[in-house]
Amino acid sequence: MDLQCKKCGFKFTQKSSVIRHSKRCMQPRSHSIRQKSCRECSTAKTRCDLKRPICTRCALRKTSCNYTTSAEPPRSGDVTDCNEILPEATQFGATSVEMQHQSADPLPNTIHFNTPNSLSPGISTIFLPAKEALHNPTRSLPRDAASSGTDPAMSILIGTDENNTALSLLPSPATTPILVRHSMEFILRMLRTWPRMMAKEIQLPPIIHSSQIPETSRVKEKATPLSNCFTLAKMWHGQCPGARELVQLTVEREMQDLIDTHQTMDQAGLVASLQALSIYTIILLFPSGDQTSLPLLETDMFRQIRQIIYHTASSGLILPEENLHVRPSFQDWVQMETKRRAILTLYLLHWSYSIYHCLSSFDCRDLGFMPAPAAKYLWQETDHVKWEGIYNKFLAQWNGNDFYQWEFFEIEAGVRMNFRAETWLEDADEFGILFISIANAYEREPEFETIHL
Repeated sequence: MDLQCKKCGFKFTQKSSVIRHSKRCMQPRSHSIRQKSCRECSTAKTRCDLKRPICTRCALRKTSCNYTTSAEPPRSGDVTDCNEILPEATQFGATSVEMQHQSADPLPNTIHFNTPNSLSPGISTIFLPAKEALHNPTRSLPRDAASSGTDPAMSILIGTDENNTALSLLPSPATTPILVRHSMEFILRMLRTWPRMMAKEIQLPPIIHSSQIPETSRVKEKATPLSNCFTLAKMWHGQCPGARELVQLTVEREMQDLIDTHQTMDQAGLVASLQALSIYTIILLFPSGDQTSLPLLETDMFRQIRQIIYHTASSGLILPEENLHVRPSFQDWVQMETKRRAILTLYLLHWSYSIYHCLSSFDCRDLGFMPAPAAKYLWQETDHVKWEGIYNKFLAQWNGNDFYQWEFFEIEAGVRMNFRAETWLEDADEFGILFISIANAYEREPEFETIHL
């Protein structure tokens, strides 16, 4: 039986995977071309409440308000308009998209960021390791990768603004599938504990490695992104009533400083900056201990963070030794694993935030070429000699066919997973569990298909 997609050439091990993939790959999505928002809101790519003769946004800005269609009685369930045509998702995800939505009624706690004078260039090519099964793999690389002449490679992440599509506000959170919303809530609950972990200093969040924390006996060192982050996490955790704005302002200033200076940092500083930005974003989403909802953040924040991700990833996200399936040095592995975890966290954060506010999100499948989060026994081992012995056992277990991020999207619904996924899960830490929580919950249809207004 030919278990291969007739359009893109991907091969699968199960017939059900071919059928599910073919529906997404070969059947184009239809989009509503009917425009109901006013021209001004449509041009600005913002939500329009459709009030006539003038919408709320135009009234607040004291600008003209013109509609291209005549007024019609609203149908049941109509909340707002969605003008942007969302990008098609490919097997490994479409190019990441920028958030351009701005609320018609700005929130008092909306976060504002300055735009840096120069943004780091995006990634033009990311190398994709061979995606092979644990035993007798049958899935092949895309045709473009096979004919590229590299050691198989394909361009996954594109960091240029020309390839980005503006995000649009979706009609209602009520359209979000139950499983997707449950996964979003689970992830946000988990992430909210990370700043508190840092404040209590008993354990570290699973994106910070113990080797990154200097010994207390050392002489004073200059401030680093992580040392400042620990200080601000304690400030956030121990804030007094009424101090929310002070904490928020301090966090914003530190974030802006990292954004403005990231191009002058070495790799260790860039990784620490991404880790700190992850924690700061969590703090801004949960600025106080008594809130029950997430605030809308300034859209420019995510755009600038994504530029830092591109700049950091431009030096590579996979070690040469990992491509060759041999043991790297402990220090190199820790730096690369912390880099990957920080980037994955920011993608998870934006995905959860976008689900909550019904916004399009960065496609986590953009990062499908990376190895999945490392085993718990590798991540938590601090002795270099013991780590080398454990890593040798890890190599023997996978026999040169490591488990990659893209394989999460091949997990089918049910109480059992495929053998490779179960083998990886046996060794996963709490960070890895976050990705299992969104298995089968990454497709957000029907709200990203045609929206009838």
